[in-house]
Amino acid sequence: MKSKNITDRAIIIALFLIPLNVFWIIEVECVWHSGHPTTISLFWNVVFNLFVLILINLGLRKIWRHNTLTQAELITIYTMLSMASGLAGHDALALLVPALPHAFWFATVENDWVNLIQPFLPNQLVVEDLNILRGFYEGDTFFYTPEIIKAWLEPTFWWTMFILALSTIMICLNIFVRKQWTEHERLSYPIIQLPLAITEHGGHAHLFKKRIFWLGFILAGLLDIWHGLAYFFPHLPDFTVRHDQRDWGIFSLLSLEAQLVGCQFHSIHLLLLLVFFYLLIFLFLSGFFSFLIGCNASSVAQQGYLFPFPI
Repeated sequence: MKSKNITDRAIIIALFLIPLNVFWIIEVECVWHSGHPTTISLFWNVVFNLFVLILINLGLRKIWRHNTLTQAELITIYTMLSMASGLAGHDALALLVPALPHAFWFATVENDWVNLIQPFLPNQLVVEDLNILRGFYEGDTFFYTPEIIKAWLEPTFWWTMFILALSTIMICLNIFVRKQWTEHERLSYPIIQLPLAITEHGGHAHLFKKRIFWLGFILAGLLDIWHGLAYFFPHLPDFTVRHDQRDWGIFSLLSLEAQLVGCQFHSIHLLLLLVFFYLLIFLFLSGFFSFLIGCNASSVAQQGYLFPFPI
């Protein structure tokens, strides 16, 4: 009998890992404000979970050779964790929840939000009781009280319904474009290439046999560990590659993420596009295009704007 690609055990494992990852994301992005796993397309927290599952899977293969997780099951777990992480991350619920009471807590006589904003906010979608919000903003308040839970229950319910409806619509749209994109246009989807490569044969992947992979893995790991040690022990010498914390002249204005570079090497076409637009932005910021169009690019860049859109 043909085995199912999506199995019950894969869903159960994903459901078990989702709360742990959501808590991890909230701690990292909202409390520590560091790392930000969901601000890049390839969520590193999900890749880490996948890597740990592969190690466990390879260990169990020696005992239960025919009952370990398959690639389809690992990809199912990866997909579920990615969707949950995206919802809980920095650009989703991590910003939505603080926005619900914002217009009420920060309303003053000067900004006149009581008349300009509050009348247009549906009561069932926000939290407006200042006594309830005091603990939310100032802390030192136990959340699990009947009054606080009641105030947050209705907005939570309606926003949950909205997110579920939005997600359902996006899944339906995906059904419409899937056949055209995957079967006719055969798009490569570079973001998924790493999960597919490391889950090959249930984790017994050909990628893990390449020395160049482990060389890059070790170099990146050592660099990250060194940054962490330098943070806790300031006397250690350190350097940064962050585009907003370096003094490299005109190159300080350009951002080039390592994860993005890694994905581009899957396709020479994507790599050429990356190089082209990188050089295009560099020429603009260096003053070449500003000379042609009569725009002072240096003053624009100093104000925090990036061609062609202000931020």
